[in-house]
Amino acid sequence: MTRMSKNKIKKLVELEKVNHPDQSTENFEENLRRDISTDRQKFLEFLDENKSLKWERNEIPTQWIFEAWPTDFDELGEKMTSQVYFKMLKEEVVYSFDGWARKLGLCCSAVSKQVTRSYICNGGRGCEIRAGGTYFTREVDGVQTMFCKSHKNKSKTDGWTEHLNDEEEDEVRLRCRKCKRYAHVVCSLFDVTRSPELFLCKRCLVNKCEPILATKALGESKIAAHMMATLNPFFITIGCENTTVALLSSGYCDGVVQNTKLREWFKAVNAPEANPFIYKHIGVFQNSGDGTHDVQFFDMIVHEYVCGEKKGSVHLHYLDTNDHFRPYAKKGIAYRQIIAAYWVYAESVGFVDCHIHACPPQKGDSWLFWGHPKSQHYSTETQLSNFYAKTIDEAKENHNIVGHHPKFDLTKHNSIASIIKELYTEDGLWQKLIVSRLEKKKWSSEETLESFKTFVKNSLDAHKDVLFWVDIRKKTARKTDNIKILDRDEVFPSSFANTRDNWLDKQLEYNLQFDTVRTATYSTRMLLILLQQERKTLKRRQQAKRKCREDID
Repeated sequence: MTRMSKNKIKKLVELEKVNHPDQSTENFEENLRRDISTDRQKFLEFLDENKSLKWERNEIPTQWIFEAWPTDFDELGEKMTSQVYFKMLKEEVVYSFDGWARKLGLCCSAVSKQVTRSYICNGGRGCEIRAGGTYFTREVDGVQTMFCKSHKNKSKTDGWTEHLNDEEEDEVRLRCRKCKRYAHVVCSLFDVTRSPELFLCKRCLVNKCEPILATKALGESKIAAHMMATLNPFFITIGCENTTVALLSSGYCDGVVQNTKLREWFKAVNAPEANPFIYKHIGVFQNSGDGTHDVQFFDMIVHEYVCGEKKGSVHLHYLDTNDHFRPYAKKGIAYRQIIAAYWVYAESVGFVDCHIHACPPQKGDSWLFWGHPKSQHYSTETQLSNFYAKTIDEAKENHNIVGHHPKFDLTKHNSIASIIKELYTEDGLWQKLIVSRLEKKKWSSEETLESFKTFVKNSLDAHKDVLFWVDIRKKTARKTDNIKILDRDEVFPSSFANTRDNWLDKQLEYNLQFDTVRTATYSTRMLLILLQQERKTLKRRQQAKRKCREDID
């Protein structure tokens, strides 16, 4: 089988330099950047066309690749597939071209693009089709209608055409106020909350950008410390001591049912109209190794029901990852270990079960990260269900939890309210199913228990492979109905990290993307800065209120 030699790679990387006619500095830089970017793209396309080449460890270009991918190759053996070698080599190519571009006075070797445009959905007021998301169009009487996926599913009509909102434009570049060269905002790690007139490129910065690390920016929390204590042995085993957990935000939510029809029906059947919970937004980061920056690769929002009818339950609300975890070959088990570490924490403070709906995003859509690597694999519903099933099995073995209850026991419920109490979660599957049922059929207060049980049973059968109720208690724990939540973690409320929509809107506002290591590094830095600024503002307000009360007293 054909093999790629080091000399051939070196010759391909060190492409001939291009002679440029005399032009203005701006045009010269622009043409130079495009020439280098074109050469880089040609090389990457060459690799794409030769995926079948056999790459062996002693043929990977430079030592840098092994520093960037801290993997024990001998231990992995056959698991280190040609696909992983191929991915590593492409990153080495980008690294090499960037180094060449910097020697020529440019910030990087790419004419970078970003998806920036959003559309208004015609299906509902205030509904937006985000950049990078899917949408559907349909022509009626010569007028084109544009719907998001959710409103399209509700429309009950045919003839829709699916699209991906992937319109791109050049990445933002600013002119350095000192050397007058243009550089990418991302390459210079510039804080976009500041005035563009203050922009300095990386070459002109007298002092290097101060590292913004998650642990320093967000401080300590009990949940992060507990999860790290559980995860540290695993991370040490795979050589990832540079991985950290941080609590991005947390706060109280009254959990009042927002849908008017649903709230009225809940009232009619004596179901709780509010289920208070604490939201916790958890991020996991890897440091660059030299201590200069963190890159977020895992994001999760959970709803913890600390009081009311659902006290003791947790809803895994949203979870998203990108391909920036290293070692790449260990990312699957790392994600499962992180989820299990959260269960260990939740059980330690009194929670008894966790509800999960395995619902993968469509390719192009985002759960919590805006923009994913183009090469990232999107799990199918079956693959995601298998992932959670494996997570539960590993948690049972490693942490001695009870595990998954495969069936929802309808026989123990003697009222509609009792069933709703156990099934309903904020913005979860059952909320959508019941609302859909209400829109199709007018339910009244005279709805019978048996008809509702039939609806629930049919829904459970239709979703039996994607719904999980995980008993996170230890197998040796004494079962009791007297649930006490001992969590005393300080809350860190946020106006933009509290919900999935607000979190993505903030990323869109500042064009923060996670499609490459380069953009993920910058986006992580900016989100940490924004969270840090918000916490400082909140602290000042709290101090001012406290002082005001003291003055009144």
